[in-house]
Amino acid sequence: MDTIYTDNQIIFISSLLPAYIVIGVGFFCVFMGVVFFKKMYKKIRFFWLILGLALMVLGVMDLKVGKTKQIIIDKDQAALIVLERQYFGKEVKTMIPFDNFSHIEVMRDWTIRQGKLFSKEELTLSVSLMRWGMQPIELGVYSEKAVLKNLVNKLRTTVSFPVYLVGNPEDKSYANFSRQFLNADNVEIAYVYPLTEVSLLLDSVQITEPTYQLPRPTNISILKQGNEDMAIWNNTYNVFWIALVGILTFGGLFLLQNWVLPKKGFGIAFALSYSLFIIAGVVWIGFVLSASFSKTQIEFRESTVSYSTRLFGIKAFEQITPKADINGTLPILNSVNPTDGQLTVVTLQGLVLIITNIVEPIDAVNTLFKKAQIAPMDYRILMDVESLTMGERLLLEKEMKRHLKGEK
Repeated sequence: MDTIYTDNQIIFISSLLPAYIVIGVGFFCVFMGVVFFKKMYKKIRFFWLILGLALMVLGVMDLKVGKTKQIIIDKDQAALIVLERQYFGKEVKTMIPFDNFSHIEVMRDWTIRQGKLFSKEELTLSVSLMRWGMQPIELGVYSEKAVLKNLVNKLRTTVSFPVYLVGNPEDKSYANFSRQFLNADNVEIAYVYPLTEVSLLLDSVQITEPTYQLPRPTNISILKQGNEDMAIWNNTYNVFWIALVGILTFGGLFLLQNWVLPKKGFGIAFALSYSLFIIAGVVWIGFVLSASFSKTQIEFRESTVSYSTRLFGIKAFEQITPKADINGTLPILNSVNPTDGQLTVVTLQGLVLIITNIVEPIDAVNTLFKKAQIAPMDYRILMDVESLTMGERLLLEKEMKRHLKGEK
């Protein structure tokens, strides 16, 4: 993710560096293939030319017609603007006016990561735009203090609502970071969570409804069937990376078969290498099938919420969470930064984890995170919404809130 600052805007944009690297590697392969064409082993003489051209075409296609996302915090338009280009499709736009937001939260990241615990020197903070009613839109997670300092400074002068730094004053790394903003305008330092006093929607607050375009065809279907509603969408993963892995995997198999085997013969090293590439090829085929034919659905039943992924109609994964474990006013965390495509429903246990992460010492936090790593699904429902645009996510989010609150 690249971040660009202008006088009146903060722009988060999908990084184009991988595409440029692939184009560069492709050009190098073509160059080597031309220069050493006559010196190469006969069976692979055209290999580097073909590989290089394939990589260059892939990189250029990703730049021109690949999936991209821009998130713009615009002071002049007083809105969060999301611009998304789908594969080979037109750009769709979502605009959420500033009056939808109560404040910004900068606080320790609570992501449940296997084997990852906190240290007293570590500072990994998430930045979220908090909508009225405790509905966060996460912009990203930052560990570089200088980068985060620049972002907070720019945020406090760009948005019209306050920026809250939330954390434990006994956390040395947090205290050192927050101290820089003690006298800064539009920045507040808080040591408790949740910030309900600034999140509750007052009668005097007027909200302008977000406006959004939907792609054609729309990827999400919401089926309302009384007390058992359902939302279904197709999974479309990153075509660029899938294609790149496929090119490299089958290119490696070609080299092993047509160069290494004739030159070196069959041996243990060849057998291991060949086996690894075969396994990579099988995994790649699995990703292609999943990206082409898998569907995700969430079912709102009378007493449970079921989240599942299906391939060719066969259930590959399912998580069933009792509705009693999900309070209708709890956050639905929508990650919209260009490198993330997740929507998280926090359970009551998850809220305890977030609060403990803020107010308790590091040792207590790590004890709770160890428990969470064993059974992460008790703390949240983590949904893959990479294939959905922001407008489609807002539709899904609205339906989820409606059902969790028991509204018809």
